[in-house]
Formats: sequence, structure tokens, C-alpha cells
Amino acid sequence: MRILVTAGATREPIDSVRYISNLSTGKTGAIISELLLDQGDQIVHLSGAGAVIPQSHPALNHMRYNSFSDLDLKLKHLLSTSQFDAVIHSAAVSDFSLLEPIKGKMSSEADKLTLKLKRNPKIVSQLLHYSSNPKIKVIAFKLTDTRDEAIKSKAIHKLTKNSAIHLVVHNNLSEVTEHENHLFNLYQGDSHWRSVATKQELAFSLYQFIHGDM
Repeated sequence: MRILVTAGATREPIDSVRYISNLSTGKTGAIISELLLDQGDQIVHLSGAGAVIPQSHPALNHMRYNSFSDLDLKLKHLLSTSQFDAVIHSAAVSDFSLLEPIKGKMSSEADKLTLKLKRNPKIVSQLLHYSSNPKIKVIAFKLTDTRDEAIKSKAIHKLTKNSAIHLVVHNNLSEVTEHENHLFNLYQGDSHWRSVATKQELAFSLYQFIHGDM
């Protein structure tokens, strides 16, 4: 099968040398791509600047993105011009971008600086619409940072109720930072499908979901 994997983090420019980003390393996405390649799939791996890159493979097509708008444009182009069977959207996309990035390099002399941000649309909700394949499987990732189960459930449900998303992978920041082999919970619609304890197990579960081998 032909699968598009996004990984890493967007970088939203503040000026010509500064940007807003997040903690994502792209390691999970790289592990997913590596396993899918080993199982015989063709992969387009779209990763943020500085993200971990999958090991070289003849069936790997690796591309880079930078900002939210750059990622959005590349996804729209790839999905509309090529036939993919699935898209695994593990990239950590910024919810906000600067309303007006500063031209050139801003001065470091100011005691205070105010930045105005604008909300970005949710790319994951558009992937099915971007795709030339109406049967493409869309897999979304959701990271939370709370010990409150009600808040976790609300965040997960917001994605699972979206008919343009076929599977949601959830993890929580405390489990990411405290354990190398942290917990992933997978949801299909409103139902909890399975839990896995490692990135390798997650990758194999996604392989099974995409190939219908469950």
C-alpha cells in the first residue's frame, strides 16, 4: 500500500531567525515509517525541520516541511495529485501562527515585546477532503497534558466524533516524558480499540488497521 506519514513539528516564524515550535522530535513517526517499509508498503515521509528521519529504504520518499502553511500546502498537493491508501498524521502542528511576522531580525533591545497570534485551522479535518482517494484511511494523533480523565476524554471525543477521521491515537505528556515506552490508546469511533506500550507496538497496530488485519 502507499501511505503518507507526517512527523515532527511545525516552526512558526517570529522574524527571520526566530520561530515558535514544540517538543515533538518526530521519532514516533520515523519508527512507524520504518516498520511499514519493512512490511512492504511504499512511504512518503513528510517531516519537520530537525525531526528524526527514518532509515534509508528503496521504498521511502522523504520530504521536509517548515511552517503550518508549508505543511498544509504540501499535504494538499500530495493527497490531491497522488493515490494514497492511508495518511498517518503524527506531526505536532501549531494551533497558532503570528498574525504578522516581523520582517528581518527584530531588535533585542526592547524590554517587552507583544506578539499577536492567529488561530490555525485543523489540518487533520481536511485530509479526507484533500485526498483524490475517497476511501483513504485517516489516522490522527492527540497529545494531552493532564491527569484529569474527564479532560482527556473530552479531547479524544472531539476527534473521534469527526467523520473525516478513522482512527485516533492518544497519549499523555506525563507518560511521554517519564517513560521511554509510554502508553498509547487507540480509538475507532467512540470505541476504545486497543492500548499499546511501545512505539514499535503502535507501528504494528497501525499496519494492521490500514491493512485490515485485525
